[in-house]
Amino acid sequence: MESIITSIDCPENNIIAEVNIFPNPYNPNSQELTIKINSNISQKADIKIYNISGQEIFSSEQELMSGINTITWNGQNRQGVNVKSGIYLCNIRAGKFHITEKIIVKF
Repeated sequence: MESIITSIDCPENNIIAEVNIFPNPYNPNSQELTIKINSNISQKADIKIYNISGQEIFSSEQELMSGINTITWNGQNRQGVNVKSGIYLCNIRAGKFHITEKIIVKF
């Protein structure tokens, strides 16, 4: 199966220059999901992952440094249970910047 890297280039005037989420599709049995955020300034960011029903299953508040920041997700919900195969949404907020990206979890 081919892995797709979700990469979003953001306009220069944004506080986030780029977001990469990989591997996508993601198999929690083989590795962690990596979210790389290239920030133009130091700032706080909220990273949340939701299932397709809109339930929050992962949340992380990060203090981003200027440059590339890496956040990982192990494929588990808040109770430490592996999520099921399906579509999930990764929501990233930092200041006025907001983006939502699709993650496919496939066992």
